[in-house]
Amino acid sequence: MREVSVIFKRLLYVFLLIVVFRAVTRSSFGQMNNPLPVLEFIVPKPGQTYEGAIRFKATFKNMTNRTCKVRMADVDMIHHHILGADEKKPASQRVTMWLEDKYFPCSPGAHSLELIVTLKDDPDTVLLKQRIHFTIKKPPSLDRALAEAERSSYICYGSAFEGAERRYAELANHFSSTDPAARRVLEWQADKLFEERIRYALSGISGLSSIAWRYAEALDPDRALGILETARRVFEEDFSLLAVHPVKGTIPYYDANPFYNPSCFKEIADLYARYGHLDKALAWCDKEEVFFRKVAEKAKSMDDRRGAFYTLSRLYDRSALYHLLLADDEQAWENHRSQSRVFRQKAEALISSE
Repeated sequence: MREVSVIFKRLLYVFLLIVVFRAVTRSSFGQMNNPLPVLEFIVPKPGQTYEGAIRFKATFKNMTNRTCKVRMADVDMIHHHILGADEKKPASQRVTMWLEDKYFPCSPGAHSLELIVTLKDDPDTVLLKQRIHFTIKKPPSLDRALAEAERSSYICYGSAFEGAERRYAELANHFSSTDPAARRVLEWQADKLFEERIRYALSGISGLSSIAWRYAEALDPDRALGILETARRVFEEDFSLLAVHPVKGTIPYYDANPFYNPSCFKEIADLYARYGHLDKALAWCDKEEVFFRKVAEKAKSMDDRRGAFYTLSRLYDRSALYHLLLADDEQAWENHRSQSRVFRQKAEALISSE
């Protein structure tokens, strides 16, 4: 009887081992086929110290191919991003998603950044939650280099403008106003002078925006925002004094030819977004939209018109991102992306019509 009991216990032990082995094997196999999502920081790295501003970059590995929402929270900001699914792959497939945040604000000192990833259509389902610690240091002073850059930019921008002023003055003084040929040359030179005045004004604002960005990279937000405020005053208060046609008087700056693509609108809007000023960023988007809608209307070449439509498409993509990034406004994000597609379709229609 005792031998039977021993045999029974051994069989029970073996049976339990088989059950446990099967459970462990099934669990391991399941993890191999359905691995957990992994967040890998590229910039910043955990525990690292960085000198000057940084641009956030990370990868999300082993994600199911579904649209996700990312919330980033730090002492300087709260940002929101949407990671889109790959429409060519099934929802169950595991994919790697990338996130880059070039509007990442930085202040000197220790940082504790938390990322929370959820499903866009199910915000209660948390896929990832991770916190990273890093440090930002203020870089060496750039005052001298920035002052020299500012001085050089205005010398460069001013030379073409001053040359156009001299040429027009010389023509006006030496050509007879009763000579039809001379009058046509003078009218042409007047148009060229107006174009240079427009270029000078917009280039000056672009110079201010570039210098503001350099102060932002040097972690000096007060100077950066102060320069942006100067750019706003130049555009809104002084521009009408600069953009004057010598014959036709004050006319809209966007009536200058040839087609000119000022970068200052985007640069200033981006910098305001970096510091969390949504209203001011959108105000510069409005200025850019006015300019390129007028360019699209008056463009004499198909290339210029198509370029204006593509620029408007990118503008609406960017303003959509501002709404999502800073206000977590998904409806505005979707509306602006829809408008972006409208302008892109207009641009593509011009290609097919050629």
